Amino acid sequence: MGEFKIKFSKFTDKDCTKSANEEWSSETAPIKVEKKTHDKINNSKPVGGTADVSYGGTEPDTLHVELIIRDTPPKEESYTDSQLKKFIDDQKFPDIPEDDKAQNKRDKLYDVVKKYDGKEHSTPYVQIISGDFIFNGMCSSFEEKIISKDKDLNLKVVEITLKFKSTISIELANAAAGRSSPDMTHYYTVKEGETLPIISNKIYGRTSLYLALAKFNNLNSPRFLKAGEKIIIPPLIK
Repeated sequence: MGEFKIKFSKFTDKDCTKSANEEWSSETAPIKVEKKTHDKINNSKPVGGTADVSYGGTEPDTLHVELIIRDTPPKEESYTDSQLKKFIDDQKFPDIPEDDKAQNKRDKLYDVVKKYDGKEHSTPYVQIISGDFIFNGMCSSFEEKIISKDKDLNLKVVEITLKFKSTISIELANAAAGRSSPDMTHYYTVKEGETLPIISNKIYGRTSLYLALAKFNNLNSPRFLKAGEKIIIPPLIK
């Protein structure tokens, strides 16, 4: 996954179908993207007996993301390679636009993944996409390690560590587990930037059915779809 950048999009529902029209994308690949699946294991041990280990259910998946945010130097053809290298080494860039400053990029990321919404009485639901990897959840931890600041104490380089817990509605969880299979056969219009894994996650609550979708629609490439293209969405495949 190291070659992919990462995008965070804010939603107002657990299944990430109702967009809040806010997103944040990295300029470089994240340092780390690590997903973990957790099961609850019951371990009861009677006095003088052998421990009885049993499955106690599935805990929410967790996601650990680490990334670096830094000032983005202006692209000026008049600068020589040695000048640009000195800018980067010294972390001193001339006339950086506000949107390209690390402080503002960090603040925007925080707004998308963590800022409390008084109307919703909740922190946001967030969809994280990196390549074909998709994760829907809520940010449980936003940690930052300051690497450098400017003379006004604004961030110039900061390392961000994010932790998420997966969220999914009971209805979609049941469908994804195969406990419910409604007739969902219909045409779906592909939106700009969508891939089959993204569509599979949106419709079925998991990305793993994207190959079945490709086969059903006779598609050679599950990743490269055209905006406006229509594909057939069959009933949930168990």
